[in-house]
Parts: sequence; C-alpha cells; structure tokens
Amino acid sequence: MEKSLYKASIESIEGMKTIARVRNFELILDEPIEEGGFDEGMTPVEALLSSLGA
Repeated sequence: MEKSLYKASIESIEGMKTIARVRNFELILDEPIEEGGFDEGMTPVEALLSSLGA
C-alpha cells in the first residue's frame, strides 16, 4: 500500500483571522466579534468539530 502525504499551511492575516490552505482549497478561520475577531469564518474549534462529522 502506498503511503499518503498530507500538507496544509496556515497564514495569520490580522487579529484572530487565519487562512488554512490545503491542495487547491482555502478556508478562512476567525473568531466572533465579541471574542476579538471579525466573524468572517468559522472558529478553529467549529472547523475541527465539522471535520469530525464529515
């Protein structure tokens, strides 16, 4: 069986906002306004929980 190689990168944009890049996809991660973010994407915890349900 051939081994798989997975690569991802995270770039901090401003404040709590980051962009996750995997293959040809980008995902904006952010925090709600009341927690110091811009609320422009799901939180990292929400992204993790979503991935577990996929």
